[in-house]
Amino acid sequence: MEIAEINKEELFQITKESLFINEHASGFIDDAVLAGSLRRVAGFLCPCSKGVLMKELIDSLAFLVDDGEQLKNKIEELVLKLIVIGDLLELTDVSTTDLTVKSTWLFAAPPSFVVRRSEITIIGITPDEVNPISSISPLHHSGFRRFIPVEGNENISPTILIQLGLIQISEANWLRLPKLKNEMQMLWMHFFRVPILLAI
Repeated sequence: MEIAEINKEELFQITKESLFINEHASGFIDDAVLAGSLRRVAGFLCPCSKGVLMKELIDSLAFLVDDGEQLKNKIEELVLKLIVIGDLLELTDVSTTDLTVKSTWLFAAPPSFVVRRSEITIIGITPDEVNPISSISPLHHSGFRRFIPVEGNENISPTILIQLGLIQISEANWLRLPKLKNEMQMLWMHFFRVPILLAI
């Protein structure tokens, strides 16, 4: 078995291909690449804490980026965005058979989709590279979002996605805000979650 040496640019291309990202990306710090990497790590680690998920990806990319503080800030922001869009589920006061699961951890949402006016939004995470989402074509990436444009893709229907194993979520349920418990949660919803949902 021959071991080949590759440079950072070659590793980046391999990473993009493994994450099924066909769009242009500016590097490992790119939102689409970081979001895809977070989903991949979450597929193996979840359920876990937000801190554990962030640390695992930061440690993996620390020697591939020039600005470690920027990497940390972007990963923290993207974790929150993946929670907002529904790729990650942040559950409080959970009770599972796993005694190591604490009260508030992140869980990977199952592969799902939401039919919207101009696109079908794809959400969810699996631990395997070969999964229902990876078989969807054409799958587009825009920042942390994954979607299928409705126009020009009439062959991709909700029925086909369900047959592939994805769960359909109504847009009304997807946009529904969670119950608020305190003032801090209300501020978080007002300044972070609602603007993200309005922008997608």
